[in-house]
Amino acid sequence: MERPFRLSLVTLLFTGLLCGSTVLRSQDFVVYDSFEQLQERIDNAGDTALLLNFWATWCKPCVEELPCFDELRDLYGPQNIQVILVSLDFKSQLEKKFIPFLKQQELQSEVVLMADQDLETWIPKIYEEWDGAIPATLIVKG
Repeated sequence: MERPFRLSLVTLLFTGLLCGSTVLRSQDFVVYDSFEQLQERIDNAGDTALLLNFWATWCKPCVEELPCFDELRDLYGPQNIQVILVSLDFKSQLEKKFIPFLKQQELQSEVVLMADQDLETWIPKIYEEWDGAIPATLIVKG
């Protein structure tokens, strides 16, 4: 009786280590299925200034400037400024393209995948003058 329990415990520990190491190596990100989730994140920032960068893995200029946002985060983070990288990639490409891209880039800033594809509805809520072209950066406070 003691042996099956040990085997189960060893299997459980081994599985936990494998799963844990995968999580530790991957970039954390959040998927927002609706604009309201992003709006809530912005609203909950309080006195913190948010630098929102809208980008996508398929946008070469976007990818080229991503390291700059990590530098800004390092420089201004202590001054109550948070960098949020809002990806406009398709949720259907999450496993195939988005997650491998994040692993390769090793970004330090907060990453969000904006899965709400009703762009014409929510883009004007971000900034009325924005036509949806990326990269686009916006600073929000209060």
